Amino acid sequence: MKKYLNFASLIFVLGALVMAGYLLTQFFTVTDNAFVVRVQTPVAAKVPGTVVQVLVENGQRVEAGDPMVKLDDMAYRLALRNQQANVEAAQAAIAVLEKQYEVAGHEVSVAQDNLALLRYELKQKSNVTVKSAVPQIEVKQLQFEVRAQENQLQALKAGQARDQLSIRQAELDLVALEALRDEAQLNLEHSVVRAQTAGVVTNQFLAVGHQVAPGEPLFSLSPDGSIYVQANFNETDLAGVKPGDKVSIFPRTYLWQRSFEGIVKSLPFGVDRQFSPPLLAEQVVIAPNRWLQLPQRLPLIIEIVDPDQANYPLQSGMSAYVYVHD
Repeated sequence: MKKYLNFASLIFVLGALVMAGYLLTQFFTVTDNAFVVRVQTPVAAKVPGTVVQVLVENGQRVEAGDPMVKLDDMAYRLALRNQQANVEAAQAAIAVLEKQYEVAGHEVSVAQDNLALLRYELKQKSNVTVKSAVPQIEVKQLQFEVRAQENQLQALKAGQARDQLSIRQAELDLVALEALRDEAQLNLEHSVVRAQTAGVVTNQFLAVGHQVAPGEPLFSLSPDGSIYVQANFNETDLAGVKPGDKVSIFPRTYLWQRSFEGIVKSLPFGVDRQFSPPLLAEQVVIAPNRWLQLPQRLPLIIEIVDPDQANYPLQSGMSAYVYVHD
């Protein structure tokens, strides 16, 4: 009987301690419903292709610009060669048009000189001092030749203007072809998937031969930078909490070894408690607990200000105790 009484006393004492601890927590802004949140950047290719080489493994640290995955680039190399050939052909065509424009300019100059000569000759033979000595048919013929030369000059100038427009059109076509070539160059460069930021590779299970689609997540990169904790507090504990409040964080993994300091970054952004069945579009109100309606938990985002990843690394999902200072 004494043994049972001692056991019952022990249970009673433990229960009393738990109850006392629970009651004491009502006087402090503290929660055990918290976990570490680290930014995870999905790594994806910008172009489709087949994986021919994987250059990283889980836990490996990379710097911004480091190659991580190589895709088969033969098709992209051929596309670049084709677009480069198109650009060079367009440049050659422009050179031909420019030469034509140059030749047309010389022809215009020759036509202008011939017209000036004909006008001079017509003027001399039309002079009253020699008019009687020059047959009128010859003067008339010179007048027709002058008009013909004027028309020929106008035609040559129009042709020169046409050549100038052709050059402009060819230059615009060249710009479009250069854009296609630059796009092909980018596609070739994107056949190597590179790190966009420094960090640590996680969840990497990619194998050679995998068919990659643009934007398809291949693995994740945990970048350097801020580490956060999401602490879910009872709504009744958050009345005096504001951004900038100091916080103590006790990760369960390092509970008796290391604690961290943090600051409140944002007030609770709320949780969705509404539920509407898609077919009915009516709100469903779930019946509350008949005995005790517990306060709603709301998430508080906290930034850790003294991380120590070298000795006490914090990974996403680690649970923690959080205490917000008054």
